[in-house]
Amino acid sequence: MMKALRLVFIFSTIAATIYLLWGFKEKKLEQHEIDLHLKEISEIGEDHHKGNLVGIQPFMETADYANFENFYEKIDQYFSKAQKEYFFDEKTVVVLPEHIGTWLVALDENPEVYYKYSFNAALRQMSLDNFKGLMNKDVSPLHKQKILNKKLFALKAERMAKIYGYVFSSMAKKYDVTVVAGSITLPDPKIVDGKLTVGEKGHFYNVSVIYGPDGKAYSELIINRAPVHQILSFVSEPENYKMPVFDLPTGKTGVLISHDSFYGEHYERFAQMDVDCILVPSCMIVGRKNKKDGNGLVKQQLPPSLLEIEWIDKAPLEDVCINYALAAKMKVVGVENGFNVFFRGNIWDLETKGHSIVINEGEVTKGFQVEGSSIINVWM
Repeated sequence: MMKALRLVFIFSTIAATIYLLWGFKEKKLEQHEIDLHLKEISEIGEDHHKGNLVGIQPFMETADYANFENFYEKIDQYFSKAQKEYFFDEKTVVVLPEHIGTWLVALDENPEVYYKYSFNAALRQMSLDNFKGLMNKDVSPLHKQKILNKKLFALKAERMAKIYGYVFSSMAKKYDVTVVAGSITLPDPKIVDGKLTVGEKGHFYNVSVIYGPDGKAYSELIINRAPVHQILSFVSEPENYKMPVFDLPTGKTGVLISHDSFYGEHYERFAQMDVDCILVPSCMIVGRKNKKDGNGLVKQQLPPSLLEIEWIDKAPLEDVCINYALAAKMKVVGVENGFNVFFRGNIWDLETKGHSIVINEGEVTKGFQVEGSSIINVWM
């Protein structure tokens, strides 16, 4: 009897502790002082009044994702800066990097989350703080940690999509430009009546949305066909996905997300559809800070033919991208205009590298190798 009572007491204590840990919410992180870390503003080409591309390579920090106000203000300041440089008109297309919206999973969490030493530690803390909500989320079974991570993203998905959609729709409308809004990871994402929505139990995809100057989303999503599973292991590869082509101010335009730009067959499809321009939002996460990963994560999801190249492990990132991705592949299929924009920032322990690559009328130009943000305007 005493043993049974002792077990009941132990389990009751554990349950109460878990509930209290879930329910204990510190004051949310307040708005912080915005630092753009802006290191480069440059122009390429001359204005022939045929439109232009503006690549915004932001430098994002974990606190930028703490709440709606921080995220909106950070993005808006980059757009405002580009406008003050007279880069915007009705024929402008703005390109942002991959995963610009994915880290919105950290919205409205305890301040402790934003100071964690690693992304995984932050996810564990968020899982603990959202314990009750996670237990109510029904997702397909995976490895234990994968289950928690997937449930966390599922729990936050609706709000993530709402804020991502509102912010980039607002930027497009406020500045009267077309916006290729980087990417965000969501379950069963769809465009419904010009707005980004999510499903309840769908597969997760890394997707990009294009917003017109009226603030409405284009009807077709761009889906990442070769996601890097080492960061978000639950992201799926799409089936029967035919890459859309968009009529933008830059002409017929195709969009490839990150590692998709290494696959020659994608360019062949675009060539068959007579595209004029190819845009690539990227997030080159090369490993974890303070760990010797080399280009480990860059290699993931590359075509098998590239993995056979002995020096690929130690090659500088810019050499890998220029020799085997957008800049090289475009020439083969005869497309002369393209833009590759990278995500930079201080996001937990994720080490980000890469700098903008521009192809203008067949000529390749690399952005400055800066440890910060850049805004590059390309006249068409």
